[in-house]
Amino acid sequence: MESPQSLATGHQFSRFGDLDFVSLLRPGFGSESRDRKDRGTNRDVHRHVCHNFCSPSENQQLRKIPPALLFGLAFFGVASTYSSAAASDWEEDSPPIRTNGMPPLAPSINKPQTTSVRVSTQQGQTPMLQGGATRARTLEDQPATISVLQAAAEQKDRQLSRIDGGAEAFLAGSAVNVITPPAVFKGWINQTHPGFSLSAENSVPSRVINVKGQWDDSTKPMHSLGIRHVSLREKDLRSVPLDGVKVIVVNCAGYVPKEALQRLRDFVGRGGYLITTDWALENTTARAFPGFICWSGEKTGNTITDAYVLDQDPTLFNGVPVKRATWKLDRGSQQIKILNPQRVKVLVRSSKMARRDVNLLAYPDKSYAGALAVVFSFGRGKVLHVISHYDNNADSFRANTLPDPIPEIGISLRQALITNFIVEALKNTATTSDSSIEN
Repeated sequence: MESPQSLATGHQFSRFGDLDFVSLLRPGFGSESRDRKDRGTNRDVHRHVCHNFCSPSENQQLRKIPPALLFGLAFFGVASTYSSAAASDWEEDSPPIRTNGMPPLAPSINKPQTTSVRVSTQQGQTPMLQGGATRARTLEDQPATISVLQAAAEQKDRQLSRIDGGAEAFLAGSAVNVITPPAVFKGWINQTHPGFSLSAENSVPSRVINVKGQWDDSTKPMHSLGIRHVSLREKDLRSVPLDGVKVIVVNCAGYVPKEALQRLRDFVGRGGYLITTDWALENTTARAFPGFICWSGEKTGNTITDAYVLDQDPTLFNGVPVKRATWKLDRGSQQIKILNPQRVKVLVRSSKMARRDVNLLAYPDKSYAGALAVVFSFGRGKVLHVISHYDNNADSFRANTLPDPIPEIGISLRQALITNFIVEALKNTATTSDSSIEN
């Protein structure tokens, strides 16, 4: 019969009987020592463990086990016993808090949460703490944070509801895909800018430069409006003379060469007007005028969104009798991130787009979120950028289809805005000759 000590130790080692550690060890495993000192240490360890914890019948098998493994097994048994006792003591002293049938929370998590949490409402994104540390991949991973995250999400939803202002209801009753012949454009500009057509017919075409793009074609609305212009390729901006030019329209995608960026910057600084559309935001505007606006990294879908006029500028919104209209977005249109809110003015914004706009978290003024059209002054000139295109941007193959007309005027808000900007540029008396560059 084995001693109580051996029975106890046998009970401890019986936990590993199914694993059969001894049989897994090859003969002589761990016996190779690098020097006499190691061999002596091994013998001492075996002797101590086998004498104190094993019966004589187990000594032969256990002598084959390396000392490190014996220490590990002994430590595991002690740690398991200690952790079980500690767990039972904790359960008796401070019972866990349960919330809505959820698993027990750790004691440290039961304390009141004081950390501010910035919540992303986009599906699949990771909620982040302000310090940048990841809180959890999903809400299920950390149940303790659900109440905090839900509170922040509900607060953001209330803010977005106030910003939304009935956009969905407005869009539901809006007209789409209306046949708009060139005569409608001509009639609007004649009524809005009396005498412009006559002066435009006698003007020099080179006062307006249209930089061709891959996705936008501003020549179509300008032909319908009677605006004379010259069309160039993007690479021509490196050397084309800009004396007497009043406005340059850079169409999406706006791959302006690096050598021409400084020329555009100087052109606006001397009093010129620059218009960029859609992807020209990243490819032209942000590169030529860093620190004003850039691409936020978000893209829109091919859809029609709401458009609300924030700044009722009497010049830029001349002939626009409404403050709310629709706005056709292209697939992959780049959303605007405002870098300098003191210098950049948001002209038109979308309540629907504001829901997923980085500007909503960056600035207390929620009007910066969902910007569709912005303008800023630079030197003596101005830069206007709009999301989407100047052309009709219709998905239909029918000619002259306009997806987002304003019923009261027949053309779209984006087209009226850009046209008014061009008319203002043509009336501008500032010189744009190369000799007038101001350093």
